[in-house]
Order: sequence, then C-alpha cells, then structure tokens
Amino acid sequence: IRLAAFNRSLLKEILSLTKTKAFLGTACVLVTLFIVVSYVMYLQTLNLIKEQTAERLRAIAATTALQIDYRDLEPLRFARDMKRPEYQRVFEILNAVRRENPDVKWAYVMRPSMQKGMWEFIVDADSNYNLSFLQDFDQNGKFTEAEENVFPGLQYDINQVPEMANALNHPVAENSIYLDQWGTYLSGYAPIFDATQKGIAIVGFDIGLPKVVDFAYKKFMWSALIVTGLFISLIILIIFSTYKKNHWFLQK
Repeated sequence: IRLAAFNRSLLKEILSLTKTKAFLGTACVLVTLFIVVSYVMYLQTLNLIKEQTAERLRAIAATTALQIDYRDLEPLRFARDMKRPEYQRVFEILNAVRRENPDVKWAYVMRPSMQKGMWEFIVDADSNYNLSFLQDFDQNGKFTEAEENVFPGLQYDINQVPEMANALNHPVAENSIYLDQWGTYLSGYAPIFDATQKGIAIVGFDIGLPKVVDFAYKKFMWSALIVTGLFISLIILIIFSTYKKNHWFLQK
C-alpha cells in the first residue's frame, strides 16, 4: 500500500538495507549458489540430450540398415563406381532418411578395409558423380578422386571412433562426442548383414555438436527460467524480511 502511494521513505529504507554487510554477504552466497546450480543443471541437460540423441541415431541406423541390400555394396570399390545403379540405390536410401530427419548432418556406409585399423567408405549421402559441386572428370575424361569427394574406397582411421568396430555385430551409439576432419559429432551405427548373417558393413548417421548444444540449450532454458524466478523471489523475500525485522526492532 505504501509503495502504491509513492511513499519514498519505504523505498529509501529498503535501498539502505541492500547496502548492509549482512544483505551483501547473503546476496553473494545466493548468487554463487545460483551460478553453480545453473551450471550443474546445464551439464545434466546436455548429457541427457547427448544420450537421447545418440540413442535416436542408433535407432535410425538400425532401421536404415534393413533397407540396404548387401549385394549392392560389393561392387562399390572405386570413385568411378558412383555411376553404378547400386550406388544410386543406396545413395537415395540415405538421403531419404536424412529428409525425414533434417537435423542429421552426415549419412554414410562403410566397411573394414585391407589396411589394419582402417575402414573405407562405400556410399556417402553427400557425394555423387552428378552433383554440381564435384569436379567429376579430369582432362582425360576420367573420374577424379579429389579429396573433397567421399568416394568408394576412401580410407578412414577408425581409431578416432572406437565404437565403430563394434557396429559390425549390433547397433551402437557413440558414448561421447568425437572430433575428426569433418567436424565434431555424435554418431549412431548399425550393421548390414550378408546372407550368412555376418556383418560386412555399417550404416552411420551423425549429428553435429552445435545442433546437440542447441537442443540442450532450448531444453535448459525452461529450467533456467524457473530457477531464476525462484532466485529473484528469494532475494525479494530476504529484503522484506530484513526490513520487517529492522522496522520491528526500531519500533520496540
């Protein structure tokens, strides 16, 4: 009522309380607690989003692996094999899945190569002979194997991605974010079996770290708003409780 009546004495009394050592000490403790709680909440939210994203990628990979015919993968060994209908069929499957999941950054099929510790790409959803940004042919009319083209047979060191080797047996998801020459990602993989139910290749899907952090930030914001509201309410409560206590003491 006094605030509504523009009684300046009350505001001066409240402002004077905010300058006391007791209030400033309490406020510092609350601010520190607020920062710590908010940071812990954000880390928990980020870890939860990472787990959920990895599991979703694993499920997407497992579903996609069932759509790919292992016989289409056998003849895909060199860059020139991008022109083969087998490559085009798998290429279309990967991109159809990406259209249904627009947050997925990369999609590809890989298999172990003859070199120890190395795998090779078979199909990549962003590489095709008829894409305008690729340098398709050299001066002699032969297909080029430029580094920017992820062509069949391109070698990849799987030591960067430890979970990939297990994907020949069952669907897996990366436990943590990893870094390679294309960026920082979370990934999920699933095996592609031959007629004897032996895993001969894997299909993988990646989501970039910025996208994962964005998911976590959006989810965290709702919790942060609640915590901020509680923090502000607590500060106001402390101010008025301190004022009431001092006012009662002075009157007595």
